[in-house]
Amino acid sequence: MLVDVSGRTAKTALFRPRYGAPFASPHGGTSMAAFRGDVVLARAAAAAGVPMIMSGASLTRLEDVRSAGATAWFQAYLPGETGPITRLVERVARAGFDTLVLTVTSR
Repeated sequence: MLVDVSGRTAKTALFRPRYGAPFASPHGGTSMAAFRGDVVLARAAAAAGVPMIMSGASLTRLEDVRSAGATAWFQAYLPGETGPITRLVERVARAGFDTLVLTVTSR
């Protein structure tokens, strides 16, 4: 209790890169909070050195978000058909995302 923590840091290596903090979560609905909200969040996260997870439900083009922030990850709910999954994953890779976060639900 009441110990000196000035030398502590939240920085961590996560999937190789070093980040300013070890947390991230998908941000859905950002377009309702701000014009091109995902782009704003991607820029802010990159400036802070923390990951930002773009929601697969975003209204902003994923290419725009990735070009705005190098620490942006992409989150997807993958449909059950192979064709759409393949096309989405290929597009995410072409856009330069190096981390794909898969969201799954139980039945």
